[in-house]
Amino acid sequence: MGYFSSVSYFFYKHLLVIVGLILLCLVIFKKTIQTANQTMVAIHPIDETIILNPQDTIKAAHGAIKLRLKGCGRAFVSDGKHFNHEKQYCDLLVIAKDGTETLIGHNPEPVYVGQLRIRITGINSWGRQEHGIPAGGCQVHIATAPAVLFLAQYEKQAKTWISSESMSVPKQGCVGLPYALYANASTKIGFDLNTLAGKTVEIQIWELNIQEKKSGGFYRAALLVDENKVLTGWIIVPKESRPGSGIHPLNLAILP
Repeated sequence: MGYFSSVSYFFYKHLLVIVGLILLCLVIFKKTIQTANQTMVAIHPIDETIILNPQDTIKAAHGAIKLRLKGCGRAFVSDGKHFNHEKQYCDLLVIAKDGTETLIGHNPEPVYVGQLRIRITGINSWGRQEHGIPAGGCQVHIATAPAVLFLAQYEKQAKTWISSESMSVPKQGCVGLPYALYANASTKIGFDLNTLAGKTVEIQIWELNIQEKKSGGFYRAALLVDENKVLTGWIIVPKESRPGSGIHPLNLAILP
């Protein structure tokens, strides 16, 4: 009995050690995933509409930015030969927490500051109140960028907007490089890129809050947007990475 008791004790002792090591490995693995992807906390979407008087300086988006309206007016737009028409504009300054300043108002396109999309939705360049906007004032819409919310579905945190441009999907579909790679990554998140064949859409590039270990650079996301709706996207390796590192689907848990 003494021999078997010793064997049983030895067996259970080592079994407990093995179970403990397995549990430790699981904990380390979970933390590795969280660290590698820097999984974001729950997003609290921002959606604000603000009306500014000339010379107003107002904090917005829970203090993430300040809006400073220098004034609004009208200007003639020229094609280089003739003055074609008159256009309203606003000199609106967006000041980020780090002090970065972005002047908007002459371009109708939205601007992105951090995770926010900012648009001027109303301008009153007249000398009296119009549509609830004071003389010389403007109306501004501030919201969490749709791209940020889209990426959050895949536990990817958008750090900042980098650029926007047009992208035309070939009429013959996504054959050949790089479109075949884009289509493959899109398929992994349930979108058939071939449905956009022959169409031109906006492609937004966002820097993610995920660093590649080797290069130290940040991964980026390329997102296709049509009529302000994000359709699909993929992850691009940091520009510091070795050439030919490829792209990855948004739902990839651990990036290389």
